Amino acid sequence: MTPPLIPLSPALLCSIFRGRDLPFILRRIARRHGDLVQMREGIWLASHPELVQQILVANPTKWSKHRGIEKTKLLLGEGILGSEGDLHRSRRRVLQPLFATSRLSLYADTIVQCALETREGWRGGQTVDMGAEMSILALRIVTRSVFGIGIDGKEQQVSSALDEAMRLFNGSMTPIGDWLETLPYFQRRFGKARSQLDEIVYDLIETKRREGAVGEDVVSVLLRVRDEEGNGLNDEAIRDEAMTLLLAGHETTANAMTFAWWFLSRYASVRQNMEAEVDSVLGNVTANYEDARSLPWTRAVLSETMRLLPPAWIVGRRATQDLTLESAGRTYPVPAGTTLLASSFVVHRDGRFWPEPRRFDPSRWMGDFTPTKWSYFPFGGGHRACLAEGFAWMEAVLALATLAQQFRAHEFGPLLLEPSVTLRPYKKLLMRLEKRS
Repeated sequence: MTPPLIPLSPALLCSIFRGRDLPFILRRIARRHGDLVQMREGIWLASHPELVQQILVANPTKWSKHRGIEKTKLLLGEGILGSEGDLHRSRRRVLQPLFATSRLSLYADTIVQCALETREGWRGGQTVDMGAEMSILALRIVTRSVFGIGIDGKEQQVSSALDEAMRLFNGSMTPIGDWLETLPYFQRRFGKARSQLDEIVYDLIETKRREGAVGEDVVSVLLRVRDEEGNGLNDEAIRDEAMTLLLAGHETTANAMTFAWWFLSRYASVRQNMEAEVDSVLGNVTANYEDARSLPWTRAVLSETMRLLPPAWIVGRRATQDLTLESAGRTYPVPAGTTLLASSFVVHRDGRFWPEPRRFDPSRWMGDFTPTKWSYFPFGGGHRACLAEGFAWMEAVLALATLAQQFRAHEFGPLLLEPSVTLRPYKKLLMRLEKRS
């Protein structure tokens, strides 16, 4: 059986080209046309947990990364996000132990200290761009904890360069992306952003080399890696992995925390419950690793935030050979070369799996609730799942709770979204800070 090919009206094409409405467009397409549809020849949208599982988990050798991930090589090179096959497996084996559950406690104090520094810079009545605040906070956390060295004084430069690169990626993902990349304007702006980031990352590599690469941070570990013939990684390979972790390790968490602040500003009862939990568990005491397990409502707020606004909002795989997908008792032949897209934004809002799917309701995560398998996948899944998922959860819970000990935030206006490699705020998200009494 062949999935239906949806008609692309001029209005729909215009919306897809513009990009900012794309998550909602995909949701409407799935509701109107079914769980498996052809967006156009060679690009299918899968919107059922059963299909998500087959794409992300089953038969990993029959799937490769899709064009969107290939585009990230402009910045990330052959890092773990864009690499394939033996290279991907070997790098994952090296990096995975850094984020093992047994190591998470080593990062907790750094996470809290970074959140305290952000909090100490806040003032009651101050208006902040919450997206920028959370970006710089997450950047401090990832550099100090994962890289073992701070970039004090350069956070704004790095955050701005990453923001510029992500916005240029957004244009690169459009139907005319290949053409845009040839324009001097694109090349000049992207080249400047990449050069600024390269300067920081290569300085980190050189600093760790001078120190003897003795630590358990990511750069030191990569500097010590040797293959069967005793050869180490060159600086470009280390740079690619470090850049990947710098982007992936701060972008998604920063966006999740930003969205959480926005939801908290709109739902007073949810915010009050979280503040009550924070006051009960932490009081005026500095949070620690054990506290992350004692803040279930705070985690529920983040879980619900990533249900409705998942930063990693879409994943894709390309079939490397002819294969089949099974859905609702039907078999769909998938020709080699077909790209399958699965959007967590779409599946997370499906009323078949989520009661009152459009309602922001952290209470659904309390107690013994377990979502339908693969109806919730904010960190992807399978052999390409986010390797730092446990770290990201701990980071977001501890950072949000630490900030909420003394502050709440109030929205100034609507949240506009920019779907690119990640789902992020479009332009600034201005919020007014209120000092808690």
